[in-house]
Amino acid sequence: MDQSESKNFNKIYIALGLVVLALAAILVFTRVNVKKVQEPAVSSPKANMQEAISFDELPTGGNFYVISRTSSTVKYSVSKEYFGKSAETVVGINTNINGSGSFDFETGKGVAKVTVDFADFKTSNEKRDKDILPLFASTAAELVVNLQGEQKIVEGEEFKLEVPASLTINSVTKPINLKVEGLITKESLTAKGSFNILMSDFGINAPSILNVYAVGDEVAISFEITADAR
Repeated sequence: MDQSESKNFNKIYIALGLVVLALAAILVFTRVNVKKVQEPAVSSPKANMQEAISFDELPTGGNFYVISRTSSTVKYSVSKEYFGKSAETVVGINTNINGSGSFDFETGKGVAKVTVDFADFKTSNEKRDKDILPLFASTAAELVVNLQGEQKIVEGEEFKLEVPASLTINSVTKPINLKVEGLITKESLTAKGSFNILMSDFGINAPSILNVYAVGDEVAISFEITADAR
């Protein structure tokens, strides 16, 4: 083999070596990325629930629930009286309900938070739905229930209670008495209830047009909730 042929073979060996190194690097990179895809980070249900309801602490040993959006509703009813005519009842329905909470069967203590957006309420009049939104500084409303164990709730048995709660609208928080009945197990929760509020308590002026119509200050709110354990 002459000197020129030897140099050519050396070049070939070097080129092959670089190709092998490149293939090895690609293989290692691919395996690392596949491993990352196959092993996603897993967080505990309790951590997810704490983020969902924004409570720093939840009762230890409790069961955690998340509201089902496919089978939960919140309704409002308000009286609207036209000048020279009898009053009519306007009903708005919202099926986009967010909420979660926890309950400890041993202590009877629990917490829950439900949020709704006024933009998601629908009546029989689409223009009316849009016209009421400027009444709110923030379209989100938040209901918080905090059970301290005074009420007796037994797993698998229907309950009917009146519990204290707080409602926040337009950044104004007011206490309310919540009438609720339902049934809770370690797998699910169903509840329905109602309460009344005054718009003026939350800094809202009831809509009206002189000599045309006036909306009453009092609003009746009802709900039907289904939640699943997590």
